[in-house]
Amino acid sequence: MIVRNGLQLWAAVVAVSALGLVVAAASCVSGPGFRCRGSAECDGAGGVCEASGFCSFADPSCDSGRRYGAESGSASGTCAEAAPSPDAAIADAADIDTPPPPPDAASDGPVDASPPDGPDLADYMPSNITPAQLIAGTDDIVVTEDDGAVVINTDTGTIIRTRDAASLRRPGVAFATIVQGAGLPKIGAFSASNLRIEAGAIVTVDGAASLALAIAFDATVDGSLDASGGRATIYRAGPGGFQGGTGAHLDGYGPGAGLTPTGTGDAGGGGAGYVASGGSGGARASSAGGSAGGSFGTPELVPLLGGAGGGCGGGGVDTRGRGGGGGGAVQISARGFLHVGADAILNVAGSGGQGGGNDDGGGGGGAGGAILLEAREVIVAGVLAANGGGGGAGANITTPGMRGQSGGTTIAPAAGGLASGEGGAGGAGGAGGTPGGAPGESVPGTASSDNAGGGGASGGRVRLRAATIDHVNGVVTPAAGLTEVSL
Repeated sequence: MIVRNGLQLWAAVVAVSALGLVVAAASCVSGPGFRCRGSAECDGAGGVCEASGFCSFADPSCDSGRRYGAESGSASGTCAEAAPSPDAAIADAADIDTPPPPPDAASDGPVDASPPDGPDLADYMPSNITPAQLIAGTDDIVVTEDDGAVVINTDTGTIIRTRDAASLRRPGVAFATIVQGAGLPKIGAFSASNLRIEAGAIVTVDGAASLALAIAFDATVDGSLDASGGRATIYRAGPGGFQGGTGAHLDGYGPGAGLTPTGTGDAGGGGAGYVASGGSGGARASSAGGSAGGSFGTPELVPLLGGAGGGCGGGGVDTRGRGGGGGGAVQISARGFLHVGADAILNVAGSGGQGGGNDDGGGGGGAGGAILLEAREVIVAGVLAANGGGGGAGANITTPGMRGQSGGTTIAPAAGGLASGEGGAGGAGGAGGTPGGAPGESVPGTASSDNAGGGGASGGRVRLRAATIDHVNGVVTPAAGLTEVSL
């Protein structure tokens, strides 16, 4: 059994938890040495891609007849083993007569229980996925600046370039759906050798399931990855998040949902909670505003859940301000390094609540979602944003109130909808040093001030888990949502 960073893992865990996954482990990674996928990548006479992931070449002075090349890390210049370990055979594509199984059918073959050796790869128990899924991918996920806008769908397992509907999911990128439990979102897990999202690329994540990217080697994100709530409609959640309240279901969804007012007055809807409580909806005279959602979940982000939805405002069912949808949930697990560049933005913010219409109260904001990054080394120079949405303003007679801002990608809180005439202002969302949502503005219920604002929502959670963690040059918001754990 391999022991690294104090964690005992690979062979026993993979064999028990992931019987049947076909794995081709190895690729080109940065760090000490060059790792091959097959013998075709080993230049020179008699080049062989060994079970270790390094290239060897003919040398009759070795018992095996092969010696490791100069780019083989600590093995450089040493003799290769006479025969590969039965646990660590790496398939050479040139020797395979039958096509590999399709990516979604990766449960039909034997398990390769040994990851490649080398100090650049960490062996650890990943969160929410199996160790076998972490090494199941044999192709890279690459989104270039030229690709532009790309949509990853966590329900269908597709990666589509928007401008021409071309698929960017290569054959060796595996996909699996993971069930987390009753009433919880599923996880759409993509397994790849490496991940590269270039600067200028814009990746949007759609679907009801949370997103997990399981990377056998290294992950680099220099572009944007958007799994925020409210992108299509105000109450729609990001992937893995929970919907805001609507006319058909007045309370928000999710364990930290904001609620709709219980009375008949035009009070505001409650903001959703996550790492902290949301803000309560503003009251109208004696009619209390909707209750705010409380904090929920754990810093481990197991299960992988996005933000909860805000509650509808009070008043007529047809024109109450709808609650904002919660932000989504994104996990990237890599065995090598995971770098978030200075131009990168990972956004799982919650949506702002809708302003009340026709003399009604504003909706509560949706909570920020979840970001989980784990690898041997996690370096964040860009933005990790899980901010909460602002509450919607109450209506000014028949003029709809202003919508609350959706959570942004800075430490500035999302503003609630501005007060106007008879409408009260919405509360601000959680961000930066203030993780909780602010309450909506209450109104006395007079002719000049009649419709209350919705509460702002809490920010979400961010977890960094690695042997080396550095986010000094990055932005992580809200600050109270961040936890760091050493492998």
